[in-house]
Amino acid sequence: MRQGRNGIKVLGLMLIAALAVMAFTAAAAQAGEYKINGSTLTTLGLASESVEGTVAEGELLVPGLSLNINCKKGTFTGTIKKGGGASAKILYSECEVLGNKFCKTYETKANMESEVNAGNLVAEGSGEIILMGEKHYLLVSSGASPFTTVYFTKSTKGCTLPLEETVSGSTVFLLPTALTSLVTQTVETIPQATLETLFATDILKYGNQTAWLDGGKTSVVLSGANKGKPWSGE
Repeated sequence: MRQGRNGIKVLGLMLIAALAVMAFTAAAAQAGEYKINGSTLTTLGLASESVEGTVAEGELLVPGLSLNINCKKGTFTGTIKKGGGASAKILYSECEVLGNKFCKTYETKANMESEVNAGNLVAEGSGEIILMGEKHYLLVSSGASPFTTVYFTKSTKGCTLPLEETVSGSTVFLLPTALTSLVTQTVETIPQATLETLFATDILKYGNQTAWLDGGKTSVVLSGANKGKPWSGE
């Protein structure tokens, strides 16, 4: 009986700690706003501005399936919005399933069936900029639709993975230089341990498996009417 009581006490302390972290996160996180040349989009009377950029090599990791999809590069297009919102679409290229040379990724089901444009993968979603602990983050969500559906090579070609799988849920990226007015801003993935500590409820899913993003640093510039101008967040 004593051991059971100790177990209950431990669980109680764990619950209190978890609630404390959640309370801290909720209290500390504040909605952010975008600025162009030092003025907010609201001040400038802009509802939105287009952005574009490039994505460095990165990986989608699915530990539960020992799956690692590596993409060498990507291109980025999107929109930043008044009030801190954002939407984006990324086309990854030169993707491969590490450890499985027979599996290629395809952007669409039609591409997979026709076996054209192998190595591509497209993802899109929406998000918002938030300020927490004097750092800017970008919280992104797939919403009602998945970020992407990954289509793989047919099994007749030697690939042992299911023909298709969705990636959905939510995750958080770091905006390391958002407080500094720069022509090029960067978006970076966050280590798994940090995500689990600060954003425990924001979980990326590959099917029903927890997934993580590693690498894939993105460089973003304004591409609309304010192309070439420095921008930042607050």
